[in-house]
Amino acid sequence: MFDNLAAVLEAVGGRLADVLKVTVWLRSDELRPIINAGWLRSFPDPQSRPARHVLIYDLPPSMAIQCEALAVLSDANKP
Repeated sequence: MFDNLAAVLEAVGGRLADVLKVTVWLRSDELRPIINAGWLRSFPDPQSRPARHVLIYDLPPSMAIQCEALAVLSDANKP
């Protein structure tokens, strides 16, 4: 999920450092360790991590995890 988020941001001239907030919906709380591992890999500096909100939600059967991210791109990031 975080790799996909990074790819989407890169496609529009952004990067993970531009993310201000991430909301994650999980089908089960058992998935939380997977999210935490990806979170720490994607945002290693605790001083610059975005806000995060994780919710347990009855997602459709084909989905285990869903996310929404808010990022702000500065003019410096534009190609």
